[in-house]
Amino acid sequence: MLTPEQNRALQKYIAAFMKLRRAPGGHLEGPAPHKPILLMSVIDYALSVERFDGLIPLDGQIFALFIENWRKYVTTPHNPQIALPFFYLKNDKPTFWHLVARPDAQAGTGALDTIRKLQSFTEGAKLSEDLTDLLRQRDAAMLLRGVLVETYFKGSRNQRTGMSERLDRLLVSEAAIQYKILPEDEQVFLRSDVFKRELPKVYNYTCCISGLGFKSPEAQLVDACHIVPFAESQDDSAANGVVLEPTLHRAFDRGLIAIDDDYRVRISSLLDSMVYPVARIKEYQGKQIRLPQDEKYWPSPENLLKKMKSKFID
Repeated sequence: MLTPEQNRALQKYIAAFMKLRRAPGGHLEGPAPHKPILLMSVIDYALSVERFDGLIPLDGQIFALFIENWRKYVTTPHNPQIALPFFYLKNDKPTFWHLVARPDAQAGTGALDTIRKLQSFTEGAKLSEDLTDLLRQRDAAMLLRGVLVETYFKGSRNQRTGMSERLDRLLVSEAAIQYKILPEDEQVFLRSDVFKRELPKVYNYTCCISGLGFKSPEAQLVDACHIVPFAESQDDSAANGVVLEPTLHRAFDRGLIAIDDDYRVRISSLLDSMVYPVARIKEYQGKQIRLPQDEKYWPSPENLLKKMKSKFID
């Protein structure tokens, strides 16, 4: 149950969320939907973390939510740029959205209207304390989300899906398709962030060759590695990735080790003349890698063979 102070804050933000400052748009487009979509995504984010602290990071998790909500609720032909509402929400009253400047950022002028500019000058955004407190209360958070839907997207038949389902689609079969609605620089940012964050999860934060691992997304000892380089494949799906400890990641990238289409490790003959600590890598010759429990996340044999043919030093 909310305290009287929290109830007053809730009424304040209900009123504020119903009167967001939005660009008017053209005759066919109507007012811009960017701010309500971003706030809905922030609420989804707050409900998905263990202890919401009011910080909205510039990472793929919040942007994955933004894309999913955009696809579910927006029917007008607006351009779904994420950077614009992230920058301009600071102007809404009462003030509840504060950009967090990077310590090394120099003061600039003008709008931070691209992801690249935002990353150059800010670390993200910080919500006011009273709004942060409300978003820790599930009932209050869901009420505010409902206000946004009813005010700006009334009649929409779309329903929310879980965060895991959103990221699953980004990581598996629809990875390339999902990003096409974004400008190119935002596509690259979101793709790489989801890949780096989510692939280690399906490998249980464990190197698929050595078994080295540590169960913590905040302190990973492993890397998400592309099989076929992204610059060549434009593929950030699980089918084009494996999870390796840093030493094996470098060896894999340099062609000193490979994984064949039977998921067995191949070791380059160049390692025969090397001594410890590199020599320990030779122990993995012929070993079958650890694969995710769910087969849909397994690396593609075709990608593994392509990597071997193009990079492996036999």
